[in-house]
Amino acid sequence: METLVEKARKHEAAWPFLEPVDVEDVPDYLDVIRDPVDLSTISQRLQRGEYAKFEQLQDEILRMLENCRKYNVSGIYVK
Repeated sequence: METLVEKARKHEAAWPFLEPVDVEDVPDYLDVIRDPVDLSTISQRLQRGEYAKFEQLQDEILRMLENCRKYNVSGIYVK
């Protein structure tokens, strides 16, 4: 699981997902997204052993991508 997350963090298109969305820059983000997650948070949870099964990690990554689609609807972030 660590290898997967590290590869995701190094991907050239990962930059929007590396850290939590800055709500000072995007003040309405938490109005739209109720359960935010990013690769930094996922890495921390993985290090703490919070993912007992691969499916839990997969669900978090899919939620991260779905949050992006939901907030941005269209554009470069959801291409």
